[in-house]
Amino acid sequence: MVQERLSQQADFELIYWPQQVPDMNPMENMWSEVKRTMQETWPVLPRNSDELGALMSDAWDEVASSTRYIRSLIESMA
Repeated sequence: MVQERLSQQADFELIYWPQQVPDMNPMENMWSEVKRTMQETWPVLPRNSDELGALMSDAWDEVASSTRYIRSLIESMA
């Protein structure tokens, strides 16, 4: 109803804006893969922020260099 009303106004132009779908957001998918990789690599909690930072960095590098992440993006779009 609001869109219809605004479309009748001369000074408003409605544009199509796709829905915010998390599956289509590459960063959300990347962080999901990093989290999974971290859990596989280090099944116990890091003891301090330095260990956590190192674990995150290693997991990020592993995911970024892996083709599995790219394949998962392609499969989610199919």
